[in-house]
Parts: sequence; C-alpha cells; structure tokens
Amino acid sequence: MTPWRIERVRQLDSVVLSNIYCFHMDFLLRLEQSGIGTWVNQSDTGYPGILLVHTIGMTLLAGTSVVIGLRILVLLPRYASPSCEDFSPYYGLG
Repeated sequence: MTPWRIERVRQLDSVVLSNIYCFHMDFLLRLEQSGIGTWVNQSDTGYPGILLVHTIGMTLLAGTSVVIGLRILVLLPRYASPSCEDFSPYYGLG
C-alpha cells in the first residue's frame, strides 16, 4: 500500500471508531437516565442486589465449567458420567 492509502485507511478507521463510541455513549447515557438507572443509583439495595445476582451467576457458570473440564481431563473420576446433561440446569441459571 502506498503511504496516502495507509493514511486514508487510518482516517476511515478513526471515523468508524468514533461513530461506535458515540453510539455506545448515547446508549449508556440513556440507560443511566432511565428508571432502572435511577433506582440502582439512588436505592440502598439496587447496586448490591445486582452485584450479588451477577456474582452468583458467574460462580455457577465458572464452577460448572471447572467441574466439566476436570471431568474431561479425568481428574475427577468420582464425578465422571457418560454425558454432561446433568450440569445443563446450572448453565441455564448462570
């Protein structure tokens, strides 16, 4: 590529990135000014409640992934079973 084409690609990339940034900032500002955003910001239980639910979900997802991975590596023979279907409800919760 010639130098002027490289510069043009950089200009186009910066325009695309700035449009994406503006879209995301607009969405986040609308979310902050919505009823849910106000509730999370002003209540005593909003943010900790959402954080608690997120933490429990991530723990379920990561924990079942670790157990399945260890079963695949045969490091947990006690939990070995022919299929992983018995863990599928936990993935739905996570």
